[in-house]
Amino acid sequence: MKKIKILLIIFFLCTPALSGQMLFHLGIEEGTFFTAGNIYFLNNLSTDLAYIQSLNRSIALIGYYQLKYTGPGIGDSAETKFSERAQNHYFMLKPIVKAGRDLTIKPSISFYKEFDKFGKNEEWGEGLYDYNTYE
Repeated sequence: MKKIKILLIIFFLCTPALSGQMLFHLGIEEGTFFTAGNIYFLNNLSTDLAYIQSLNRSIALIGYYQLKYTGPGIGDSAETKFSERAQNHYFMLKPIVKAGRDLTIKPSISFYKEFDKFGKNEEWGEGLYDYNTYE
């Protein structure tokens, strides 16, 4: 997590020197569902950050980062102290190469990491019910 923050700070410091285009999106969603006569609320918060840099007439570079949080909502769910929370990080880097009039090459490299926790006193990615942990 600290490495991601450091990379984002470096990215923002270097961005003004470049002449590309920065894209930003913030999404806030509140959901409600009913189960066995109970009402539950759920929050989804997402942040998308992208940068597109044209290197020359035939090559462009796209960097994309998404942070998404899912957790208990604003309503009184049954025991918000012991409810599932998830945090997703997604990063993608894609060069776009126009190799000819009808041929465009778009290879990409991506990274995805999810952290889960159930209790408020658990650390992200170290909870008892974190099924995404590999040991």
